[in-house]
Amino acid sequence: MRLLPASGGATVVKLSAAVTAVLLAVAAASLASRFLPVPFGLYTVASGSMEPSIRVLDLALVLGRAFGVGDVVVWCSSPTYCVIHRVIRVVNGYVVTKGDANPVPDPRIPEDLVRGRVAAVVPRELWLGALLTYVAYLLVRNWRTVTRSASAAVLYFPLIAYSALVLSAALLVSPQTSLHHVVSRPEVYLSRTEFVDLGDRCAVSVSYHIENVQVEGILATYVSGVPARVLEYSSTYLLIEIPEELGVHVAATGRLNVSVEAALTRMGHLRGTYTVLVPLRKLGIYVANGSLVVENANCLPVRVNVTWAYAEAVGRPWSYSFSVVTLGRGVHVLRPPEAPYVYVDIRYIYYGAELHYRLEVRKS
Repeated sequence: MRLLPASGGATVVKLSAAVTAVLLAVAAASLASRFLPVPFGLYTVASGSMEPSIRVLDLALVLGRAFGVGDVVVWCSSPTYCVIHRVIRVVNGYVVTKGDANPVPDPRIPEDLVRGRVAAVVPRELWLGALLTYVAYLLVRNWRTVTRSASAAVLYFPLIAYSALVLSAALLVSPQTSLHHVVSRPEVYLSRTEFVDLGDRCAVSVSYHIENVQVEGILATYVSGVPARVLEYSSTYLLIEIPEELGVHVAATGRLNVSVEAALTRMGHLRGTYTVLVPLRKLGIYVANGSLVVENANCLPVRVNVTWAYAEAVGRPWSYSFSVVTLGRGVHVLRPPEAPYVYVDIRYIYYGAELHYRLEVRKS
């Protein structure tokens, strides 16, 4: 009687070869996704920044590039550095992500760095044990072949290397939880704003309390909506000149708004608008030597309405002349009309209210 060889062993060999081919194909696709712009990939999680939804050594399956706020995405700044975090904001071609367990968002990144949306997560308990068990089975079953055949060694080396890497990660990286302990929270607070009299011009100082971040540059400054020049700045201080065309308005209202836009390190952005109260002094108004004298001690110009009333003699009708003058810092002498009887009315705005003075300039 002739016995036919059992087919079970051949079936096992074929099955193991098929599984090995599938694993190698998946590994190759995952490796290619880091270098090529393909809309799929398989990524092993190396930190606890997304815990508890995604844990260390879980597998993240990326499928498709479409994403929105709330989705978990993978973005890579290089083939060797990729991040799996949740999208919290998408603005003007930039994306801001944040790990669920992290205290602060990541720096904003261009949209083209996003490799795709995480479509599924394979728990580490499901795949890690199965992979290591299968690799151990292959090594035991084919140990002689692997050690004696160069082609077999080349075939099995990627699986063995990847398994060794994963095993090392399981022993060394898995205790890592969130980045809370290694990422310092940046803090930027407004310290104070102050009106500054520079003598020949006026300015506003803006001071900040800043920790764990620095000012890289000033992008724009505005005073009450008008572009303003920065006279000097440091990492915590700005001195902004008040534009001349705003001087009269600020002197009348006693307040202004300052807007600052600045670039920060860690791809941060500072944008703030602050109201600044301006200390104003009243004009000194008096008559000396038959003329009207107005003293402005402010560095801001003041707009004054002047009305002269004059007559040639008692009982004659009064004549009037009206003018608007803008007076900068200093002492200003205003000459009255040539007449023996002269009175003057002066009006100007002080902290939003109109002040009115009536003086006798000449009476003869």
